[in-house]
Amino acid sequence: MSLTYKIAAAAVCSAMLASAAAAEAEFKLKFANVDAPQSIGGHGTQVFADCVAEKSAGRVEIQIFPSGALGDQADNLESVRTDLLDLTNVVSPIVTVDPLLGVFTLPYVFESRAQVASVLKGPVGDLVKERLAERNLVVLDFWEAGFRQITNNVRPINEPADLKGIKMRVPSDPSRIILFDALGASAAALPWAEVYSALQTGVFDGQENPALYVEDSSLFEVQKYLSFTSHVYGVSYLLMSPGAYGKLPADLQAVMHECGGVSAAATVAYGIKADSEAADKARGHGMEVNDADIPAFIAVARPLHDKMIESTMTGDDVAKAKEILEIIKTTK
Repeated sequence: MSLTYKIAAAAVCSAMLASAAAAEAEFKLKFANVDAPQSIGGHGTQVFADCVAEKSAGRVEIQIFPSGALGDQADNLESVRTDLLDLTNVVSPIVTVDPLLGVFTLPYVFESRAQVASVLKGPVGDLVKERLAERNLVVLDFWEAGFRQITNNVRPINEPADLKGIKMRVPSDPSRIILFDALGASAAALPWAEVYSALQTGVFDGQENPALYVEDSSLFEVQKYLSFTSHVYGVSYLLMSPGAYGKLPADLQAVMHECGGVSAAATVAYGIKADSEAADKARGHGMEVNDADIPAFIAVARPLHDKMIESTMTGDDVAKAKEILEIIKTTK
């Protein structure tokens, strides 16, 4: 047998052993969310899974269940809290677990991505992790869910008065309903999986989400106008069940946190790129696109902060939320 043949055979055997090792991961973790694979959350999920596979040398396999395959955000959140699901990422429904986190969904509370990063990588972010740990959730990191914009079928939204009478779908965040009602719209919550049909049939006239949803969720098929209001920055919480986390040795727990950071950076980069492309893509599908008068929206929205806090929180959370709000205002 020639040396060349032996080397080739050894290489094949090595590849087969590596493949078998990968197939026999020590830990197989289920990651479910509502995000389509091509969305910002879907991108973050895949980056996280790939990072974990690489950094753990195949010891951990992340099995992805996208697009609401195992339920909506609220379902997945509860499943992670009760150790029925290993991983998920959620945005607005996090307030059902800890109403204090509604402070991050207040309109125009964040002015830039750099400000978001400074806040969540500091003492405020540590506080969030501690509070969610008390509620049976391990926070691996904070993802971007994007700045939210408005789409609708009635008219372009240039100023607050343009929202008068428009039926708006919003997520399950009470402060969002307060906001859009104050702006003159008629707002109600609806699970994301039902939104396309509701827009198609006229149950709702419009919705608000990052502009990339126009393309990723084919909203251009059921919406005529895209208005850039950037009224809320969405923080997405990358969460793991305490049961699954506790079964991992310390080195693999470190991998989960490291890859949480890697995937968080990937979602921010994806969000920046998507924002720069969204308007042209929407126009390409025949939508009318405009930049709203943001100072006019801020003038209506920011005075609502105290009302939103006091109507959605109780006890010590009210004072704590106002304290966090002041920290955010002084953070750049």
